[in-house]
Amino acid sequence: MLTHPRQTRSFLGQVADGGLFMLALAAAYFLRAEFPFLNLAELESVYDYLWLFPWVGFLGPAILRGQGFYTQPRLTSRLGIMLIIVRSCLFTVLGTILFLFLIRAQAARSVVILVGGFAGFLVYLRHELARWSSRGEQWQRRVPVSYTHLTLPTKR
Repeated sequence: MLTHPRQTRSFLGQVADGGLFMLALAAAYFLRAEFPFLNLAELESVYDYLWLFPWVGFLGPAILRGQGFYTQPRLTSRLGIMLIIVRSCLFTVLGTILFLFLIRAQAARSVVILVGGFAGFLVYLRHELARWSSRGEQWQRRVPVSYTHLTLPTKR
């Protein structure tokens, strides 16, 4: 069970990562819409993609949580964190494509695939910034504020 500050930090990380997944969806759509590379078909309107924002914003952090991203030990290697993020983004992309197939929605899969790449980069960047900002915290030991209950040994 996590302590209260770690639960709060975990919840705020999930909310931030949900926002980053939605930002990645917006960036992927506008990159694909403004720079038509590989002569792909014309994209639908951005209004056709609005319902995907809450889906991706919820699914991404849920899969990250399922992979243990928010409950990992403090001293986890960067490679381990990158593997968790890549695996989670891959599952998010596959889950979104499967969901689009099941409900028979027409959306460009190239946008969904780009979401995985952009979101993975943004989540890793947020994680590194959070690690950098709290790097002194992990080595600090909690010391009682009041020393009045302590007594010094006396010599006899």
